Amino acid sequence: MKINYLIFICFLLLSSMTLFAQNQPSNPNQAVSLENDFKKLLVDGNLNRASTMMMRGFDNRVKNYRGTPYFFDEWHITEIHLKDGYKFEGVFAKLDIFKEQELMVLRKEKGDSILVDDVTVASFIMQHPETGTKHVFKRYAVGSSKGERFCEVLHEGKYTALVFQTKSIIPADVGNSQSSGRDYDKFVSNTEFFIVTPENEVVKLKKSKKGLLQILNQHEKEFEAYLAKNKLDFDKKETLAGAVAFYNSLLEK
Repeated sequence: MKINYLIFICFLLLSSMTLFAQNQPSNPNQAVSLENDFKKLLVDGNLNRASTMMMRGFDNRVKNYRGTPYFFDEWHITEIHLKDGYKFEGVFAKLDIFKEQELMVLRKEKGDSILVDDVTVASFIMQHPETGTKHVFKRYAVGSSKGERFCEVLHEGKYTALVFQTKSIIPADVGNSQSSGRDYDKFVSNTEFFIVTPENEVVKLKKSKKGLLQILNQHEKEFEAYLAKNKLDFDKKETLAGAVAFYNSLLEK
């Protein structure tokens, strides 16, 4: 009986190893369709992340608030790259940036969303459904915790420009003689900019021309001439992206 039992255990172990091998990505960028493989994502083999994912109806936190907790208010067509090599394409997602960053993927057939465990995500690309504009998000050590958080990559090169955004809530202002009478809570954005140096140091950027020149301090005359003609406006992220791209071009001369 003991011999039969040992043989049975060995058979189970071999079967498990075979199934595990079958579930590994066949190449580093294996694409998986979330619409077709959603059940697989939750329950099958090494794609099982059910214990680290949560379900909730989308937008349920914005009732009685003005504004939203998201980086972009609209659902964006998103390509998600996981650390284990899988890639999900053509899914609709939002990045919740209130308190903790949470990447939310829309399940159209259910009318709700899934919160993807951010530990498993290496990077993602969001594309506006109408304009087609793409926004790349990667992990960098920014913010007060200095842990890795998702930042939008404005320009990537020898020097890389990043924006890190969070949202907080201003409570309703009612109930006393000095109040404004605003009877709703309001989401407000908090935006920080960073420059990644060739040594991979992430440096916080002061929102000024002087702050940028302190970090990008070579080819001073040419760079200052560029900034004189192309005014930095930190409400328009593309102006910072353009400035860093121009500076990188000077380094290539």
